[in-house]
Amino acid sequence: AILNGLNGIGLYSSSMNTLFNNTAELNRENGFLLEKSNNSTLTSNTARGNADSGFLVFESQGDDLTANAASGNGQNGIWLEGASSNDVTRNVVSGNHVGMRLDDASRNTLGGNTITGNSVAGIRLENSGDNLIYNNYFNNWDNTEFGTSVLPNTWNVPQTYGQNIIGCSYLGGNYWARPDGTGWSQVTPVNEFGFTSA
Repeated sequence: AILNGLNGIGLYSSSMNTLFNNTAELNRENGFLLEKSNNSTLTSNTARGNADSGFLVFESQGDDLTANAASGNGQNGIWLEGASSNDVTRNVVSGNHVGMRLDDASRNTLGGNTITGNSVAGIRLENSGDNLIYNNYFNNWDNTEFGTSVLPNTWNVPQTYGQNIIGCSYLGGNYWARPDGTGWSQVTPVNEFGFTSA
């Protein structure tokens, strides 16, 4: 475990790295920082209790964040800033202010993530477009928040056979829930394929 530093693990202008099964907690800024670092893989890492973000991908592209956990961070669970063409999949992001945040970020794929219990929003987008955001499980009081510049993103894929985020047999959109059970996906009947898409 790496704790009580400025950033737990920081990569600066360093590419094609693999970070696996590390824990970064209680750092003064971020748990994991990728700055101008491309084509790296972060898998099964844990970031918790950091003052700013669990994972910050800054001006980087081609990175793969898979099966990580970000919880209880002071600001964001996972933050993509000025980042493009990154894959953020199957992460568990809970109990942060904002679960996932995108600023000036484009052509990223966010899929299969579980984003719950974040106090401000599940996902926040500012001046971020052309991202694919599908098959995620959102359960926050406010699942989405947009900044002053709203750009188009894709929030689903064509109906495709494969296990979705709630265990049914087709991929499509996202699952939209709220802690009190009034989320869109909770009150809208599922179709014959066992999912709702929005």
